[in-house]
Amino acid sequence: MKRLSSKKAAKLFEEALHLHQHGKLAEAEQIYRKALEVDPTHFDSWHMLGVIAIQAGMPA
Repeated sequence: MKRLSSKKAAKLFEEALHLHQHGKLAEAEQIYRKALEVDPTHFDSWHMLGVIAIQAGMPA
């Protein structure tokens, strides 16, 4: 089951990354968070949430 959740998280991540690259930060953030609901260990989603926080000027 872990492998299926990892694949689903990766698919969500790709969708979020596409939105992120097109400047749709709020939408990307929501989908990164969905990926983390599916797989809380999905490092790339955690990383990109941090990138969004920096881009949005949010405090660490």
